[in-house]
Amino acid sequence: MIERCICLVCLDSPSGVELNNTNMALQLLHGGGYHKNGANRWYDKPMQWCQHPPRQGWCREQREREMRGK
Repeated sequence: MIERCICLVCLDSPSGVELNNTNMALQLLHGGGYHKNGANRWYDKPMQWCQHPPRQGWCREQREREMRGK
């Protein structure tokens, strides 16, 4: 089922780092590495919704803008 989906919801456990802009961006992109939530990222999917208490966000491919012709 994961191989055929176009988007995913990633439910993360707390990372234990300070929630500044840099750490939140790194958490969203790679989940904090293999020892935290990194195994919960799917880089072959065009969109991921990441739920990480107390913040959330979404990752998407930059090619989406190119596909729309902008």
